[in-house]
Amino acid sequence: KWTLLANCFDKTLLRNQTVFDVSKQLGVPFTPDYRVVDVYTNDTLQGSYLLVDTIEVSPTRVDIDTSKNEFLLELDYNPQDEESRYFYSPTYEIKFAINEPEIKDLTNEQYTYLKELITNAEKALASGNMSEIEKYFDIESMASFYLVQEFFRNVDVNTSSTRFCV
Repeated sequence: KWTLLANCFDKTLLRNQTVFDVSKQLGVPFTPDYRVVDVYTNDTLQGSYLLVDTIEVSPTRVDIDTSKNEFLLELDYNPQDEESRYFYSPTYEIKFAINEPEIKDLTNEQYTYLKELITNAEKALASGNMSEIEKYFDIESMASFYLVQEFFRNVDVNTSSTRFCV
């Protein structure tokens, strides 16, 4: 599975590529692979795109084990769809969609565990106690992720397509 990523706000056609390359250099986990492609229909150029790995759980993409209470969450401020289960974090009221496991495979025990995990992680953040925070967050990967988002001024970072492995 691949996604065609439009470069509509990138007149240089280099920004998105550079973001992915810098992310890989900084070691941001699960940075997608890409290829530059020109899309034609009926011999008419439709534009230049990046053909990008989709975010999905597999050994060659996002390598997590949902049977071991590992999850793929997405920040999601869009209306709910029937293929995801949502919850709001209690401290910061962040809306998370559970991407993996899929809703049909998510047990009540996993859902309860996940909500408690997020609650405790937020409490650790709110406390400002670094030793508590490090129990829940990979500080190095979070810092690398943050640097890339800030450096490239990603306006979508907290509103869509932002995913976390927990």
